[in-house]
Amino acid sequence: MRVVNEAAQAPNLASTLNQGAFNLGNAAGAWVGGLALTEGLAYRELPWIGVALAVVAFTLSFLSHRLDARACRRRCAGRRAMTVESTSVGSDSHSREFWHFTWSQAKVRV
Repeated sequence: MRVVNEAAQAPNLASTLNQGAFNLGNAAGAWVGGLALTEGLAYRELPWIGVALAVVAFTLSFLSHRLDARACRRRCAGRRAMTVESTSVGSDSHSREFWHFTWSQAKVRV
């Protein structure tokens, strides 16, 4: 869903690219497994290749997330942030809730 949300102007293209990346990953995993079997690796060793590929994929996903977060922090630095506070006034049976909106400079680490 994140891919589609980021590509709000072209959600169909984003979905197509996402599915294509999934298919490419499946094909690459099958190809690496086939290479391992061709080189004489035993069938009981294949799950370890899958684990290694999953670790690589997770690492790439984590690095991508960190780079996106850093870019967002830089883009959002200096923007104003709105703080909302709620206050209840009155007795329990007839209480009213007031909302206070305050603006302040966003404190963003870069």
